[in-house]
Amino acid sequence: MKLINASVALISSVFSCITVASTPIKFNDNYYEFIEVTAPYAGNNNTWHTAELEASQRVFKGVNGRLAIVDSQAENDFLYGLVSGQYTGFQGAWLGGKYPEGWITGTTSAFNYLGFGGSEPNNSGYVYMNIGESSWGIGSGQWADDSGVQGVPVDNVDPVIGYFVEYEGEFLPTPTKRAGLVSYVYQLDTLPTEFDFSIPESNGCGSSIYRVKSSDVDIANRKFAIVMQAFEYGNTLEFTDIDECDYNRAIVSDVKVVKYNTQ
Repeated sequence: MKLINASVALISSVFSCITVASTPIKFNDNYYEFIEVTAPYAGNNNTWHTAELEASQRVFKGVNGRLAIVDSQAENDFLYGLVSGQYTGFQGAWLGGKYPEGWITGTTSAFNYLGFGGSEPNNSGYVYMNIGESSWGIGSGQWADDSGVQGVPVDNVDPVIGYFVEYEGEFLPTPTKRAGLVSYVYQLDTLPTEFDFSIPESNGCGSSIYRVKSSDVDIANRKFAIVMQAFEYGNTLEFTDIDECDYNRAIVSDVKVVKYNTQ
């Protein structure tokens, strides 16, 4: 099979990353982050159990997260410091605590530290931290448990808008970022005269748009190759297949990465 390297012009770069929370921050030997939930009072978007599941599915440096378990005043102060001054009124963030038969963490271990404020707890549900302003005797950074609604946030009652994630374990080392050339080979199901397509950046936060002419494509096999500069993280590069690309305001389907190699 003959493969012709295309003459490809970089047209522009587009970045569309929306960061929900900043990169997890280290405290002692663990890492933490706060996740704010969109539409936290809608359906099961932000129940304690949903937060517990989503926290367990988040991964940082090869370690799965969990709802944060607070073991000391210093750790509690650190967590509140992640969001201090960002929220007005009384706002909450789920922690890894619940009361089935006594205050335990989400991992069924007994609490080593309790940070409840005001007349809390009333032993009716699940734990959250006040990340906003003092209210009902519960100061900023202090805890409350929900009002008997079993981990379901309710505006003006238990206004929980997100959750704290904790990562604990054997963390992978931070990869080294290196620049290099990467050769891509793509295959098209259709063959337009000229089209633009995008390649995801290796950091997942944007894409670079390229223009290709059919004269540069292997007509028989509808394949073309390009060489571009890319960032290499560690020893491997990760790319996802492109399901479609835009050319002349139309869509070309099934543009797939056949292979790639560093040069």
